[in-house]
Amino acid sequence: MVYGFKRFMLLSVSVVLVGVVLVYGLKAGLPYEKETEGSITVERVFEEWGFKFTMSVEKKEYAYDEPINITCALENIVNETVKVVFTSSGRRFLLAIYNTSDIFNTSKPEPEVIWDSPSIAFAAFDTIVLNVGESITSTIQWRQERFLQGHAVVTHAPPGTYYIFGQTFYVWYVERGSFRSEDLFEFLVIYEPIEVTILPP
Repeated sequence: MVYGFKRFMLLSVSVVLVGVVLVYGLKAGLPYEKETEGSITVERVFEEWGFKFTMSVEKKEYAYDEPINITCALENIVNETVKVVFTSSGRRFLLAIYNTSDIFNTSKPEPEVIWDSPSIAFAAFDTIVLNVGESITSTIQWRQERFLQGHAVVTHAPPGTYYIFGQTFYVWYVERGSFRSEDLFEFLVIYEPIEVTILPP
């Protein structure tokens, strides 16, 4: 599920996300984090393209074994239709969970991916048309698993603090009114993670 020279990239149509991607030419506002009645939301506004990408959880602390629901949304925030064309069909949002928030620092060893959201993608263009105020939303559940040995073994993530990063699948291009972006073939990324804590049993 790009996180500058770090893991989190969809490999072809595989269910494994590992990757290294840099996002180029994305003119967007800075990430923003807010908490509302216990929920936590991070967002990134892509002003030129007319939409907002958000990711949220219901609370910050979770009991041991309690599923963690992460909701991602892409919302039209302008007064005209926005069309987003993905390079594959299937799940449109990807997640990766780390035990550190410092995953972009290339001077440090590559951090371990605790868990990433498995998904199958199909080689077919997927066009999403968002009218004024519309959004697409998906909720992905993390059951506190931890991948070991290249996903060959799954165990329970130990109690502690974890950082959730989100992105979309590859986007081919975006249309807003008469404007069309250049061919992108890039992920749309929220660089600000959501921090959650798993409590001891």
